[in-house]
Amino acid sequence: MDGWGELLQIPAVKVPRHSRSLGQPTQKNISSLTFDTSHDLIWIGDSSGYLYSFYSLKLQPYVSCRAHKGPITQILSHKKGIVTLSGRAVRLGTIQGVSIYQITCSPEHGGLRCMSYTSNTQTELLVGGKASSTGCRIFKIDLVNGKLVGSIDYAHDLLYMDANLRYVVLGRADGCVDIFDPKSQKVVKTFRCHLASLSSMCVHDNLLLTTGYSLKKDRFVPDPLVNCFDLQSLTSRTPIAFPAGPTHIYLHPRVPNLALVASNMGQIHFVDIYNPTKLQIYQAELTSYITIFDLAASGDCFAFIDGMQSIHLWARIPNQIAPIPSFTVYSTPVDLPTVDRELIPLSNHLSFDSYMPPLNSLKLPHYEEMLLSAWPPEMVFQVGSLPKPIDYEILRSLESIQGFQVARYNKDKFGPRNVVTKYKKRQKLSMPKFISEQDDDDEMSEIEEDDRLMDEHQSGDIFSTTSTTDEVPNAFCLFRIAYSKFGVDDFDFGYYNKTAFSGLEADAGNTYTNSILQLYRFNPPLCNYILKTLAEDVAEDDLILVELGYLFDMMVKANGRHCAASNFQRIFSAIPEAQRLGLVTEDGRPYDAYGQRRLVQTFNRFILEKMSQDEQTLYKSTSSSRMNAITGIPTETAVFSSFCTLSQKRSTFFHSIDVNSLPPPSPTPSNLTILNYIEASMNKKVQHMITCDTCKRQHPIDASLRVEELPPDLILNIDLTDEQLNKVRFLDGWMVPEFYMTVSSTGSPILRTNIVAGSHVGVRKYKLAGYVAQITDRANRSHLVTITETSESSWCLFNDFLVTPIATEEVFNMSYWWKKPVIVVYRAVDTVSTFDYQCYKQGLNDSILYRDHFAKGTREGKAVEYELLTHDEAPQAGTMVAIDAEFVQLVPQEFEISFHKQKRLVKPKKLALGRISVLRCEGEKEGECFIDDYIVASEHIDDYITSFSGIEPGDLDPDKSKRTLVTLQTAYRKMWLLLNLGCIFVGHSLKGDFRMINIQVPLEQVRDTAELYYLKKERRKLSLKYLIYQVFQDNVQTGNHDSIEDAYSALRLYRKYLELVRTGQLESTLQRIYLEGQMSRFRIPQ
Repeated sequence: MDGWGELLQIPAVKVPRHSRSLGQPTQKNISSLTFDTSHDLIWIGDSSGYLYSFYSLKLQPYVSCRAHKGPITQILSHKKGIVTLSGRAVRLGTIQGVSIYQITCSPEHGGLRCMSYTSNTQTELLVGGKASSTGCRIFKIDLVNGKLVGSIDYAHDLLYMDANLRYVVLGRADGCVDIFDPKSQKVVKTFRCHLASLSSMCVHDNLLLTTGYSLKKDRFVPDPLVNCFDLQSLTSRTPIAFPAGPTHIYLHPRVPNLALVASNMGQIHFVDIYNPTKLQIYQAELTSYITIFDLAASGDCFAFIDGMQSIHLWARIPNQIAPIPSFTVYSTPVDLPTVDRELIPLSNHLSFDSYMPPLNSLKLPHYEEMLLSAWPPEMVFQVGSLPKPIDYEILRSLESIQGFQVARYNKDKFGPRNVVTKYKKRQKLSMPKFISEQDDDDEMSEIEEDDRLMDEHQSGDIFSTTSTTDEVPNAFCLFRIAYSKFGVDDFDFGYYNKTAFSGLEADAGNTYTNSILQLYRFNPPLCNYILKTLAEDVAEDDLILVELGYLFDMMVKANGRHCAASNFQRIFSAIPEAQRLGLVTEDGRPYDAYGQRRLVQTFNRFILEKMSQDEQTLYKSTSSSRMNAITGIPTETAVFSSFCTLSQKRSTFFHSIDVNSLPPPSPTPSNLTILNYIEASMNKKVQHMITCDTCKRQHPIDASLRVEELPPDLILNIDLTDEQLNKVRFLDGWMVPEFYMTVSSTGSPILRTNIVAGSHVGVRKYKLAGYVAQITDRANRSHLVTITETSESSWCLFNDFLVTPIATEEVFNMSYWWKKPVIVVYRAVDTVSTFDYQCYKQGLNDSILYRDHFAKGTREGKAVEYELLTHDEAPQAGTMVAIDAEFVQLVPQEFEISFHKQKRLVKPKKLALGRISVLRCEGEKEGECFIDDYIVASEHIDDYITSFSGIEPGDLDPDKSKRTLVTLQTAYRKMWLLLNLGCIFVGHSLKGDFRMINIQVPLEQVRDTAELYYLKKERRKLSLKYLIYQVFQDNVQTGNHDSIEDAYSALRLYRKYLELVRTGQLESTLQRIYLEGQMSRFRIPQ
């Protein structure tokens, strides 16, 4: 059999370091070896009674346990686990090392040497050995019940046992072999195989092979022949010559005519027993001799133990027929240790009264990472460490030069090569405490700085936009939200923003979109256009255009407070086209620098096109005239061929230009600017080979794209490679602050930094309005920031929730290695440059407040618990309404638990709005509900939190619910209308409600009873249920929560608050409430 070689050699056993000091023998000898017939395991027993197993071809340690008190003489694989034999007992255990039972056969003298199944059902076991110790008996064991059921008289010493389907073959110590019939319990034939003793024996089907010794000059000498016998006819056959002296013999399990013969000195033959001249010879490299040998059940591997107690694993070389060698033909997967599943029987208790309790029955401690002892050998290194992966930027710029892959090395980013740099510990920025900690005068709690810092940054001011050490400035670094036990509400966003402009949270999913949202929020023509759509009555649920309007309006009203684009992300993530384009990335999938730029540019094209489509839906028109008037780029595409009559032209509108063409070579390359790249990308010509539909032949065609005119807002996707962007760094003034556009005689736009000579009409001036930049640190982590003009000559940097002004010279500086432009916006100076945040109030459609608009139509039998407003009750500025919202849980919170740190919240629970109830606070119908909306669930709900929300399973399912179900956009519009009509909201703990609704309400329009009934020195806010009990001696929320009841309770508390203020009893009442609360632990008596 061709193609065998040694795969691995490792020590078979390890002696404990402390064994010598304890007086234990330091030398352990391997006494048995076998391959598992069901799993990819090798089992080894030693002279001290320990059982070991090694997993797979890598011989990864799997199990080590104490099976017996004496040497393990034989191991058999069993369908329930593994059977081991010592001098006195037989043990059956699982492959995980757990003992099932142990049967003592020869308690006084021992002497057991061999065992064998009587059939392939593995239900009965025969055990034999030295006749004087066993009482001239062979023991019979019932493996099903784990009992010694009898014995067979046998007067000879046994060394080996094996069996086929008919006989049990007994190998005697005197060199003879008895053929035993288990049915008649008689020896039917005896073969005199060897003169002195046996060294090995193999039975396969009807063939018996033996090797042994002869006694010459008082020494055991291996016989040079392998004896063969036919068990069907019980006759001998022609022996096989092996001049080196055979000591180990095995028949191949899948090639019956192939035998494996080995000598003690390491000579190995694969020989055809029917044609002994046909053989393959191998020699093992040994420093001693072979003691034990075994062949795997698959025939692909064999292993042996040498005199140095090392295990050698040999395997055949993989080929096309059998590519991967294995121990078994059909392997059963091996269970690795886990904390979730422990195969420990209840009867296996630790008893310290015994000699040695089974330590494998001790439960594993909780752990989250793979134990070091379970690491595969190739992952363990004595010295050094794995090299860092090559930067994506380098790999992507590979060029093949004379058969070698060559890439440009970025010295500015990675530093000089082959230079050992002295390690410098980076100082960390001083980050704020959690809000809950800021009320305390004590020192910061024992939360390590590493848990509070999102990343390591340079020392200095967190708002620094420049750096003197060529590192990424602090303001441009990647920041993440840290969570306390109170969740995201406890994070001090105000520390990162001292401006009047709102940042966006970075934990709402798809956070890469924050950069685009900020870029368009501060673009006056586009922002006004989006806000104007809010005047329309929206009946559709997936209009991104309107959802952007709500988001921009919320950011304006926030006036510098942080915002979360959660509603926008929820609508955006549900759009099938966004999912198809791979724009939904809530799983946190990492992107390299180039992939991240392509992602955000794809989103930019998608959002602009979706806004154009939504305009047609919203205004019921056939064209997007309003959008085209701002960002529309009239473009002509032409296709023609010189080989046939093919000629096509088409005009269309795009909303951005992909800058992905290089300008023609220039005699002065250093004078190139972004304008040269734009002009090259506005006039593109390519040639393709196609099968023409006109002439039905294959020939080249010429395709061209020509931009006819530039829009007032010119949006550019800088789709250049890393290498091309690196060249841009060295072009001084590449990002021009302004340029002039005119039209050439051919109708193509011409772009210049100065007024084109000879141009008198049609000249239009553009100024940079803002851009999205990609920031990549030395660890190759990339994220996006926005740099935009917020007012005349005033620029701001938006890094998610960090907002800070930035100097003009830094805006146009593109020479940094860590900064790359991704999306750039230029705006014509003759367009609208001021924001009209109230534009939607002209012709505002508020009809949704006076009618129902259910999801999927009105269903019969719905439970209506409200009465709609009439036009006579139309809300005015100052109209008070009581509100309460309920939520459901989409995703539970996640914690990180480690031994050396406190439990830390790494991901807060994700909630969704489930119900909103709004009540009248004035007039004859005071306290009556006029809005009670249940919001349709578009995502899987993990927990309805029924005891706190009052929402039951099925209430948010449009196919089952009897509730008044509406879409999220319908419910949101009602709240938004009440806010913009000037209503005053009364409720309890409204901050959480407003956050979940995703709306920003000015403080002058809020009456929060949790704040009104709060003593700051007590540092505890009171629950609605406790306040109602203390103020009115009444009980609410006795069952599940009900948002109508909670809103009405808040209204009662507010009315009582006004009364207490009027009578001057508020302070004393609060003192009493808190005092009684401390006595009762703020619990209501049952």
